[in-house]
Amino acid sequence: MTDLNEFTVLRDYGPSASPPSEAVLASARADLMAELSPPTAKPRKTRFSLRIAAAVAAALVIGTVVAVGQFGGDTTEVPRAENSGPVRLVEFRTPPLPPELNPVPDGLDAGGLTGEPGWIGRFYSPPDPRAHDRIGVLVSWRGHNPQNIDEDHRETTYDGKKAFVAELEAFDGADPSKIYRTVRLSWESAPGAWTILSGSGRFASEKAVRALADTLVATTDELELSIGVAPAGWELAAFKPGVTTVLDPASPDRELTVSLRDGLVEDFAEGTMVLVERSVPVTINGGRGELLALTDGTWMLQALLPDGRAFLLQASGGFTQQQVVEVAEGVHTA
Repeated sequence: MTDLNEFTVLRDYGPSASPPSEAVLASARADLMAELSPPTAKPRKTRFSLRIAAAVAAALVIGTVVAVGQFGGDTTEVPRAENSGPVRLVEFRTPPLPPELNPVPDGLDAGGLTGEPGWIGRFYSPPDPRAHDRIGVLVSWRGHNPQNIDEDHRETTYDGKKAFVAELEAFDGADPSKIYRTVRLSWESAPGAWTILSGSGRFASEKAVRALADTLVATTDELELSIGVAPAGWELAAFKPGVTTVLDPASPDRELTVSLRDGLVEDFAEGTMVLVERSVPVTINGGRGELLALTDGTWMLQALLPDGRAFLLQASGGFTQQQVVEVAEGVHTA
């Protein structure tokens, strides 16, 4: 048995308990950029700061707080970003989102979606954060089923398919005399994709999780902001409302992040951390925009959406100018 701190509930619902991943760091970076506001005008060299709260919100994906301090000072030249090979753009499809409970059990509230590379989950919890009656529903497409993640489990069936049941126990960090119990039912709901339903508190029994699984229905949810074109082999890394990141799993420093804005930022080139090499006006799906090539080899692009809002696209090194434009043309809202 392991010790349980206040974040373990979220961590335990993931297919594996792990240290902070590149996806969390990517999500934190996305959050931080989403929180940026343009500084007062200062020609060519600028200052900016990062807000701690944004990193904390992203880190809650696996229950690890990422503390980010304040940075200041004039921008300087930095080495160009490394890349592990040429970029080849293809259609990018968001992985399937997990089904929903219908009805939601009494006493629980439906939470939002969260995820890391290889899985997306939704969670149901009581208003009192100290209560243990919780449910998690995940879809995994990387083989994160129990027999592959070193959990005690036993084989069974569900809905006519091979399935596994895992029973887990942990100490409650607030009261070591209490035991926190979770039961998971997982089954291959589609070729290569597993649905994992976890129950704790009054739902921590095989009978309970089977009954809950019977109430799952397909979701109509969509990501608020999606990327429709990305390099071949890249995958969804992290997201929150209005921010989505995809990355290269073989080289996690290579990533794309898009985030919603209320509108275009004036003096766009004055709000960057890295010096701007050149600024290029662009048109994205009929909307006005601006593309910045930065001196470290990375890119930033802002463009208007049809509804009057705008989005910011950040791309790591290795992309050509035309490829950044093609990625931007594939960005869409729900």
